[in-house]
Amino acid sequence: MKNDPKTLIETEIEKVESELNSVAQPDPARPGEWIAKRENLDTDKADELETAEDLEEMEGHEAIAATLEMRLRDLRHALGNIENGSYGKCEVCQGPIEDGRLSANVAATTCVAHMK
Repeated sequence: MKNDPKTLIETEIEKVESELNSVAQPDPARPGEWIAKRENLDTDKADELETAEDLEEMEGHEAIAATLEMRLRDLRHALGNIENGSYGKCEVCQGPIEDGRLSANVAATTCVAHMK
């Protein structure tokens, strides 16, 4: 890898957190977890179509937030691997993770042979 993996991971963490903030908010009851942003649904005054559209948007936020949250966990795990000296080693066979794989996914934890 040409670029410093730690810098790449930290930069991607910032991007993912920014994207998460657009569709979710931190869950105060569960540190490190996120809750999809929800519109205040006033089902008494809104028509059925508006309510359905708001619910659909909320479901979209939940799906996006879940994907981003998993990516954030993977990136933080990779950052921890850098700190403990195991970054770039396959978690299955302990062999090196190919540079091309790490270039494609800086948070990869397995070599190509052991891809999840």
